[in-house]
Amino acid sequence: MEGDKPDFAAFNAAFPGLMGGPQLSDSDMGTFTTFINSVLYLPNPNQNLDRSLPTSLNGGNPQQGFTDFMTVDQSLPGPVTCNACHATAPGPGTNLVIRPAQGTGAEQPMKIPQLRSVYQKLLFNRSAATTIDGFGMVHDGKTDGMVEFLTASSFVNFTATQKTDIAAYCLTFDTGRLPLWGMRAR
Repeated sequence: MEGDKPDFAAFNAAFPGLMGGPQLSDSDMGTFTTFINSVLYLPNPNQNLDRSLPTSLNGGNPQQGFTDFMTVDQSLPGPVTCNACHATAPGPGTNLVIRPAQGTGAEQPMKIPQLRSVYQKLLFNRSAATTIDGFGMVHDGKTDGMVEFLTASSFVNFTATQKTDIAAYCLTFDTGRLPLWGMRAR
């Protein structure tokens, strides 16, 4: 991997098993790599326009949530801070290490997920017949919100207030795009 960008050419060997067809040609793989490297996260609408954190969101305090995320060492296994696995300040909200998926119900180790798309994952509706907004907070769609996610066994040592504040912070996580991106200055 170079920086944030995966080596998609190395992934080409997986195409036959995953897609049921042949590997992509070098030319097609180059085109795919160019495309995927151009995909960007949208600005987070929960941030203030100057990219600072609001003082309140969904009953929590994102500013206090950031402090708890960085300093409260109650996550299990550990105890460790949230930041130990979801690197931030600045960052995509993951250190990309594969760890056992404690508290998620996964039966295999998984990469630590990024947090910069959390606000988009809340658009998922588990009870809807169809959804175009991903699969919720966990890999299998069993958890569709931050509050529900924070009831997992990894977070039993956090207080209810800390969970609410951390959830509010995660919903304001920086995506790397300015909230005004795409708007014309006057």
